[in-house]
Amino acid sequence: MSKYQKRQYRLPGFNYASNDAYFVTINTTDRVHFFGEIKEGKMLLSEMGEVVVNELEMASIHKKNILISDYVVMPDHVHIIVGLQNKDLSKRPELIKKNPAISGEIHPLQKGSLPSFVNHFKGRVTREIREKIHADFGWQPKYHDRIIRDSIEYERIAKYIADNVAKWDGESRE
Repeated sequence: MSKYQKRQYRLPGFNYASNDAYFVTINTTDRVHFFGEIKEGKMLLSEMGEVVVNELEMASIHKKNILISDYVVMPDHVHIIVGLQNKDLSKRPELIKKNPAISGEIHPLQKGSLPSFVNHFKGRVTREIREKIHADFGWQPKYHDRIIRDSIEYERIAKYIADNVAKWDGESRE
């Protein structure tokens, strides 16, 4: 695939503002270990890692449509289970559009959607870290998401998140 061909990263036609749970992984640029290190099975957060935790906690408190049930900050990435809790979608037409990414056009972020949350989260973390700690901090441009389809899958992903630090082998990986 040439660099000019578009790769589809989202499920075509799916409304990413729907009230579902999503498993999200966001990596740092070049998988640099900005957020700390793992020693003896424990994640030791750096100052940048603490910024990430603070932003996740603040999002849980201040964003009324966001529920962050599980997360883990790793040295070079973050895993999050994000639940969207948008009020009655049928009364808010801006939340019931299909995914605009399938048209191949550039669209503004859909209010209340998962991409809107991720964009906001990455932006806040980036601004704070660059202003106060490290001018060269950055995220990879894209992120990985998976729509959590049922309670069995939810429990499997929550266990994966809970066990992620203990299973770390020191290499950059998801």
